[in-house]
Amino acid sequence: MGAFVSVSATDQSSAIRPNVRPNEANPRTKHRLEVLDGIRFLAAAYVVVFHFSAGDRSSWHGPSRVLFAPLFHVASYGWLGVELFFMISGFVICLSAWGKSVGEFAISRFVRLYPAYWFAIVLTTAVLLVDHSRGHALSWSQMLTNLTMTESYAHVPAVDPSYWTLAIELNFYLLVAVTLVWRGFTYNRVVTFCAVWLAASLLDAVTDSYWYGLLVQPLYVPFVVAGIVAYLMHRFGPSLPLWTLLACCWACAMYRLIDRTAVQHPSGVTLNYWVSAAIVSAFFILLTLIALHKLTAVRGRWLVTAGALTYPLYLLHQQIGETLIRSLDHRIPSWVLLMGVFAFTLVLSWLVQRYAERPLARRVRTALMAGLIRCRELRRGIIGPKRSRGQTDGSAEVSLPPRVPSPRTGGMDDPPDPRTVDISSRRQTTLSLRSPVPGPEPHGTPRPRDLGGTVERR
Repeated sequence: MGAFVSVSATDQSSAIRPNVRPNEANPRTKHRLEVLDGIRFLAAAYVVVFHFSAGDRSSWHGPSRVLFAPLFHVASYGWLGVELFFMISGFVICLSAWGKSVGEFAISRFVRLYPAYWFAIVLTTAVLLVDHSRGHALSWSQMLTNLTMTESYAHVPAVDPSYWTLAIELNFYLLVAVTLVWRGFTYNRVVTFCAVWLAASLLDAVTDSYWYGLLVQPLYVPFVVAGIVAYLMHRFGPSLPLWTLLACCWACAMYRLIDRTAVQHPSGVTLNYWVSAAIVSAFFILLTLIALHKLTAVRGRWLVTAGALTYPLYLLHQQIGETLIRSLDHRIPSWVLLMGVFAFTLVLSWLVQRYAERPLARRVRTALMAGLIRCRELRRGIIGPKRSRGQTDGSAEVSLPPRVPSPRTGGMDDPPDPRTVDISSRRQTTLSLRSPVPGPEPHGTPRPRDLGGTVERR
């Protein structure tokens, strides 16, 4: 799928930054960053609470700001959890893709995104078919388009409104594959990529091209680039260029929040820009602490479990949760129903992750990796034409020289590879041509056999 030269992390850092000490050349931690799992789950939970208690998609019998007055003002900023998602995505993409080939990178991202996504689409579609009040059931062609995760590009309605972020994530993966994975991750290349992409994202002030917005995604570039820069700090240590890039990302994020806060009006309530700026600044501080290894003590198996639930929770919560709310709103008190639906989506996410996503992803990964290995072997000429067991193909046969005595044991070696040159045989042939009459032999030394397998005449 493309040429790629894999270099170890030590070689990369030492070749790019000669002044890096040996202990800084290698990744500074090899264990899983469990704190990232916990933060990712908190971001997903914040988005879920926003949709259930502040989104106001006509799910409740009354306005959310009245039903959930103490919670509403906090939940109204839950859409910022998406920005935190993109920051974590930038960090994790470098963590998982550094040193991989294009094929390995494509398989890892495909397995990460699609198996759970397919199952969520099927399950959500089934719920929408049962709940006729939603009025959102899609045609078969639209559902099939959703399975490709390109529905926003094809201008097809999404099965779940939350899926709009997945197309941006997919676009980000393609951009990284073309610019970094194909050539190989290095410190200088990643820094250059971040600087160029961040600068290009500011060109939306002078252009409104559809393709520019599609490829660059200017609203979310500061958050993704901030995650990438944080990873570089985590791996190679902080430096003046990285601090400068991170500060530029923060400044661009503050600039983007002006428009983002102006258009985010859940329930008709005007949001406060300074509250949004404070929340996003807290995200930057949190990710910087992770990059500087200040939160490595935050560990636990429960964080890994929570992180595993994040993606299924995000995929399943909105349409299914709002269907439950609409069906039970007049029978159960609002606060009880809110907590019950949230707990139900958590349990459903665990079941999907445990019994659907994990087994399906394992099988898809095994099949794709086997195909990738076979393609590599075919490209290198290792695998010959297929032959059925017990059958031979005369056109594919290669005549091998007969076996010769082992110089150490006197036994028979395996047939030599016809693509290699037998130096000992060449030397023996040269000597026999120079001296046709064999000389005296040491007592007890067996006479050699010729290549035809017959004993030389005395």
